[in-house]
Amino acid sequence: MYRCSLSCRVVRQFESVNSIQPLCTRYDVFCPQLHFSLSDTQLPMFLRLMQLALALYYGELGTAGDPELCPGVPLKDADGKLIDDPSLEEGSWSSWAWSLGSALLPVYWEDDEEHTLSAHRHRLHKTLHMGIYVETATWTFKLTESVQDSGYFGPTKMHFTPFLRVEHQGSFVTVVVRGMEASNVQLGISSLTVDPVGFCICGIADIQEGSVSDTQEQSVAAQGSPSFLTVGQEGQEYLGHSLFDPQVLMESQELWDYKYSWDRHTKEATEANLLARTGAVAMDYFYLMELPTDFSSEKLSEISSDLEYSNLNERALCRMVVGACEVNISSGFYHRLEAVSHSLAQHDYPPYASPPNQEPPGPLPTPSEEEVAALEANTPTRCYLLTLMEPVVVLHTAQHSAVNMRNVVSAKRRKKNRKACGDLCMARVLPVPRVQVKLSRLDLEWTRPMYPKRLVSAACTLRPPSPAMLHNCHAHLTVTVRGPLCVCLCVYVCLISCLFKAHRI
Repeated sequence: MYRCSLSCRVVRQFESVNSIQPLCTRYDVFCPQLHFSLSDTQLPMFLRLMQLALALYYGELGTAGDPELCPGVPLKDADGKLIDDPSLEEGSWSSWAWSLGSALLPVYWEDDEEHTLSAHRHRLHKTLHMGIYVETATWTFKLTESVQDSGYFGPTKMHFTPFLRVEHQGSFVTVVVRGMEASNVQLGISSLTVDPVGFCICGIADIQEGSVSDTQEQSVAAQGSPSFLTVGQEGQEYLGHSLFDPQVLMESQELWDYKYSWDRHTKEATEANLLARTGAVAMDYFYLMELPTDFSSEKLSEISSDLEYSNLNERALCRMVVGACEVNISSGFYHRLEAVSHSLAQHDYPPYASPPNQEPPGPLPTPSEEEVAALEANTPTRCYLLTLMEPVVVLHTAQHSAVNMRNVVSAKRRKKNRKACGDLCMARVLPVPRVQVKLSRLDLEWTRPMYPKRLVSAACTLRPPSPAMLHNCHAHLTVTVRGPLCVCLCVYVCLISCLFKAHRI
C-alpha cells in the first residue's frame, strides 16, 4: 500500500457529567485515495491476515487445546503445577496486541459496589460505532519473477508484471456493536470495475475486435478489450449518515439513535434504500438478540459464554444487493482468475486454531419438555439473501489455449507464447461467437439453523419429531428468477484462405 492521508473524527457520549465510562463511542475515518499492489507472493499473506481477523472475531485464536496462544492464561506442567508464561516476560506480539486493544477499547473494572447498577446498564447498552470511508481505491495484482541481468555473474532482480486491476469509488464499511443484543455491519461500493492490464498471463493479448498492428498490440491489449466487470456509477451519497456529512452534524440526535428493532431495521434496510446510497454493491448484516428487561448481571455473564443453550430469541440476516452489472467472461478473465487461485494456494501456513477433538459417538441426552417447547417456539436462524438487479453475462468463446499455471509464471514462457500467437491475430480481430444472458432480477436465499448440533440431537431423540423441528434441522436454498429471460447467441462463421478474402456468413 502506498502512503495516503487520513482524516479521523471521534465522538463520545456520556450518560451524565460525572460519568467515567462513555455510553457510546464513534470513530469515523476518511481516506481520499488508496492504492494497493498485491503480488502473487503477497496474496497468501493477505489471505492470512483475513483469517487472523476472523479468528480474533470468533475467538478461535486461542483455543482450549492451545493454551500457548492465549496470553495471560496460566500454564501448567505435567504435574499440574503453575509455571510462568515466558511470552509475557519477553514481550511477545500477542501481549502487545492485547495491551493495544485495551488502550483503544478500555476495560473498566467494577470494583465499586455502588456503581454496580450503572455498570450493568452500561454493559447492556454500551455502543461502539466504527466506520471507514474511501473515495477512490485501486487494487493491482502482479506476477513476480527473478530476472538475472546481462552477464553470467549479473545480480538477480525481481520483475513485476501487472495483469489485473480492480478499481472502486465511493466505498465504506461501518460496524456497530451495541452490548450483546445487536450488531450491524454495512458495506457499500458506488462504482466497481475490473479491467485487464497488459497481456494475458499466457502471453496472448486480450483483443476482441478491431484491426491492430504489432506496434500497437501492447497498448491496445489493455485498452481494446472490454472490462471484465462494470457495475454502478460514481456518487457522493456513501458519506451520508457519517461524521463527514454536514447534515448529520447539524442534527446531532441522529448520531445516538441506536435503538434497534427487527421490524424497523428490515423496513429501512431494503434493496432500494441500500442501492440509493451505493449503486454498485451494498451489504447489510444485522444480528439481534432479545434480552428480558429483568436480566441480571450474573445471568448475563453466565449466558455470554454459551449462547447455544440460553433459549433466547436470536436472529441474523445478511442481505447483499448488486446493482445493474455486466460481466464479460473470456479466456483472459478465466486465466487471470486461475492465476489468483493458484497464488492463494501456494502457502503452507499452519491453521490458527487446531480442529476440535472428534469424540466417539455416544448416547444422546433426552431433552426435557421445556427445552423441546423452547426449540419449537423459537429456533435461532441465519438468513443470507443475495439479489442481482438486471445482470448481464456475456460468455465469449475460448481464444486462448489451456495453460499450466506452474510454467506460465515464467517470463520466457510468456514471450514464447506471444511470438507463437501470430497465427491467432486474425482470429482475434474478427468477431467471435458469444452468448449473452440478461435477467431482470435474480434472488438467492439460504437459511440455516444457528445452532444445528443442539437442534439435531434434540430431534433425533424424539419419536417422531415435530414437523417444525424437522424442517428447522435442514438448510434451505431458494433461487428466484424474475422478469423475462433473454438469451442472445451471436455466431460468425469465417472462412480464411490465403487466396481469397474472408467472407462472413
